[in-house]
Amino acid sequence: MSTGTMSHLVSRVFLGLALIFWSNAITGEDYFLTIGGGYTPQQNQASLEANVLFFQKLLSEKHPSEFQHQIFFADGLNDQADLQVLSAAQPSPEPLKELLGRLHRRGPAGFGSRSVEYRNHQVPNVAGANSPGLIHDAISDIAKKAKQGDRLLIYVTAHGGDGPDDNPRNTTISCWNKESITREDFTRWLDELPSDVPVVLVMAQCYCGGFADTIFEPASGRDKLSSKPRIGFFAQQHNLPAAGCRPDIEHDQEFSSYFWGTIAGHSRNGEPLTGADINGDSKISFDEAFANAVIIGDTIDIPMKMSDALLHRFSRIPNYVLIRDRSRRGRPANSEDRPGEDAKPADRPESEDSGEKEQPKSETEQATSEPKEAQATTGAATSAEDDSKLPSRMEGTIESLLQNAEPSSRRIVTELCGQLQIPLTETVQQLTDRYAAQRRTQGGAFRGQGRGRSSSGRRELLVAIEKQWPELANPEEWSKSELLSKDPSELLKSIEALPEYAVYQERLKQREQQSKDADAAELRAVRFRRLIDTLENIVLARNLPSASTDEIVRNYEEMRKLEMTSLAEIAD
Repeated sequence: MSTGTMSHLVSRVFLGLALIFWSNAITGEDYFLTIGGGYTPQQNQASLEANVLFFQKLLSEKHPSEFQHQIFFADGLNDQADLQVLSAAQPSPEPLKELLGRLHRRGPAGFGSRSVEYRNHQVPNVAGANSPGLIHDAISDIAKKAKQGDRLLIYVTAHGGDGPDDNPRNTTISCWNKESITREDFTRWLDELPSDVPVVLVMAQCYCGGFADTIFEPASGRDKLSSKPRIGFFAQQHNLPAAGCRPDIEHDQEFSSYFWGTIAGHSRNGEPLTGADINGDSKISFDEAFANAVIIGDTIDIPMKMSDALLHRFSRIPNYVLIRDRSRRGRPANSEDRPGEDAKPADRPESEDSGEKEQPKSETEQATSEPKEAQATTGAATSAEDDSKLPSRMEGTIESLLQNAEPSSRRIVTELCGQLQIPLTETVQQLTDRYAAQRRTQGGAFRGQGRGRSSSGRRELLVAIEKQWPELANPEEWSKSELLSKDPSELLKSIEALPEYAVYQERLKQREQQSKDADAAELRAVRFRRLIDTLENIVLARNLPSASTDEIVRNYEEMRKLEMTSLAEIAD
């Protein structure tokens, strides 16, 4: 036996022993590391703080043994105001000024009459700022202390940036003071950990899917898998923004709230989340939590697992292009995400005349028509002879693809089909035709039905006001008018009596409903995408043994075993 073969065999045995220690939970200690918050006060929303507090509470309730948890959040121990929060809703004391402010685009938008405020974050037991240097030091310290049977779980609830054009999967975690951590740097940091210490990643930042590539050796160009046990669950693909960052905490529609909430039994805001125990063993695995987040997630996110990244690289489907690899009209802006990319900003007004909200194009807006000729898009060989050996294709009925599928995948498909009112007897071709029709519907919603260019009646109302009260129509001087101090209530009644005011109010109602319709169309399209993604992964998993090597297959099976463990399993 050659030295290289012996070394490889020893490595595999060593990894197998690590997996046995972890899955059987004989001994071991959990290390938790949370990376949270924005990169400036203006991009450090209250929802990020709420996510960290929720995770702390979850660990105290669901992890039965002692553990170490280091939190790096925003500006850390600094006592300056670093968190953006939404003020309490209050009736406007000056409704006339509020109306004129909206007409002149000088008032708050996105959250009604509420505005943003700033305070110091209230996350207890913070180890330091969300700083690359401090985070690297923490991982290095864990690498020195961790032993066989231990594991490291890293949770990221922050902002993220997309990768450069020449390396789009090298996405980033945005850190305080506008620093960042690239996926390549992060991979090198994880490689400092011992080979018998598994790592679990749960990431909810924009473009976080790029970090699924930590499964590969940094210098291999996605050709060689890391020899270290590593799994991950990501809110979004590498080239799309994620949902969730808001200055209010009333809304918790966000991947990690669904993911951790499934394990906790309730969302961040207390909504019960039950029925996720797919195998009936009375505990929620990471895999089950992920499946439930995909099913119930009421967001623009298209979540993915690290094992999906392995399938996309080393397996393939004959005569088929994966939906995530199909050409697009363009990519998201090459910049770190901003609050408007996650939610409607409170301190940036909407354009009332255009109806366009300051947010990125949706995934379905970016998608183009299907390629004329399908082709394999993974790294595996693509000859016709090889394809003839592949057992499964994206064809036939949905029900036929579910035969012998893993329980979590079957649950995702059946639940999403129920939500979309698609029978399991429908063919894959019929499903893709439905998806294409839905994309056209949503594209129309964005272009003309709710977010396209149409008059809001704002300008017409200003013209009518100018005829009677010229000084109130001056965008720079209206707030200084003496009319506002004489009898504002009577003046407001006079403005409200104008025919143009009634038109303005009706247009606002119409646009609000159109916006809701457009949101519903987008969410429906996202559910189609999640459904097709899951069906593709089912086929890719079946084809993996024929498309790749025995070693790759073993790595995939080991990852799936780790994904099916639970938060408390090491301490059971």
